[in-house]
This record gives sequence, C-alpha cells and structure tokens, in this order.
Amino acid sequence: MFYVNIINRAYLESELERHGLMDLAEELIERVIENVSQYDVYERIPIYVVSVVNDVLKKVHAQFNILENEGEEEQMKLVEFETLTLSE
Repeated sequence: MFYVNIINRAYLESELERHGLMDLAEELIERVIENVSQYDVYERIPIYVVSVVNDVLKKVHAQFNILENEGEEEQMKLVEFETLTLSE
C-alpha cells in the first residue's frame, strides 16, 4: 500500500471551489490513491468524474503528476495536482 501526499492540495481545492465542485475533492483524492500504484515517477494520472451541478451534467477531468520522492519512504508517493478541465 502506498501513502499519497498531494503537495498542492490547496490549489486543487481552490480550482474545485472556483467551479462550484468542492464536494468532489475527496472523491478525486480517493481515485488518485486507488490508482497511484499503477504509475511511476513523472507519469501523469488522469482522473475522470461525472457530477450534476445546477441540474447540468458536468464531466470533470483532473490531471495529477507523480514527483520524484528523494529521501522519503518508498511507500510514500508525492503527487502534484496539475489541471482541471470541465465539459458538459
């Protein structure tokens, strides 16, 4: 099992809040944790979530990047949130 440290979680949360999707933060983070073991350092993790906001179906695509973990435990994965894209 890997421990995941999203180093810029505040940025992820601010982007979600800006789009009125703050309630998706935990779901996105859970999906990163579920998928992180399938990726190596410097690989990107795409996460897709579908949500209804104001009776409109929103498709949310979040991109994360696994960073090199110098001097830390091998079981710890450093993950950086990169971008959030929405479509209807």
